Amino acid sequence: MTVAGAAFSHDDAARPPAGERTIVLLEGSSPEPAPYLRAVRDHLGDLGVHIVTTRTTDAQRALVATVRVAREAAVREHAECTVWVDLPRPGDIVLYLLEPQTPHLWTRKLRARDETPAATIERVGLIARWAVAALIEGRQVEMDPDPETVASAAIEIPPAPVAERAPPSKPLPTPPAPIFRGSLGASYTGNTFSGDVPWESGLALEVKWRIDAGFFLGGGYRVLLPAKIETPVATARVSRHPVELMVGYQARRAAFFWFVEVGAMLDYTVRSTTAVAPS
Repeated sequence: MTVAGAAFSHDDAARPPAGERTIVLLEGSSPEPAPYLRAVRDHLGDLGVHIVTTRTTDAQRALVATVRVAREAAVREHAECTVWVDLPRPGDIVLYLLEPQTPHLWTRKLRARDETPAATIERVGLIARWAVAALIEGRQVEMDPDPETVASAAIEIPPAPVAERAPPSKPLPTPPAPIFRGSLGASYTGNTFSGDVPWESGLALEVKWRIDAGFFLGGGYRVLLPAKIETPVATARVSRHPVELMVGYQARRAAFFWFVEVGAMLDYTVRSTTAVAPS
């Protein structure tokens, strides 16, 4: 099976000596190709190259995914190539060599049915050694090219679309302060009807209705207690019902306001004689 997925690597040495070529070996999560990779590793060691082993943590059947992982590992390690082995079916072996810079993908398919397993493993190691040596020396690599797969692997996977953030909603306009057009009022009132009538106290009720541009209309009624008038001739009771109409103008500045009003009052009076002195 072909191996691919997120990978990590470990080196035979911390860093290769200056001038030494680096080769990446790609190991999968499956143990079947391990003997072949050990043979490849032993034969590449004779070439005096620095070998970096990269292990994948996932197994997949997509060759394109494996090629991407191999190329990323080679670029990360500044390697000449990445080598790995795949066992697609029992008895079939495929050796892969990827040049990351070109990029070129080379393959060699072998059948292990006509020879012993040890001979097949040795043959895979020798082919890998000859191919890597030819690549390093600039000679023709005696393997079969696979341009379609490497072209597919070179296509960048488009990033997941980033959800566009909705523009911040505009704050709702502050509703204007309500305008109270009507008002009710109550206050103390007191006056005297005449010099013969004592001082009268009562309650003044008032209602006003605001028109436009500060003008208002209003009306009022004064609740007064009946007054008693005593003279040598007779005793009378006086009940008053004052009604007031007004018009005015009010202006406001911050928390203060002033107003001017003009009004007229109708004082409806009821008199009743309660007692008459004897003649």
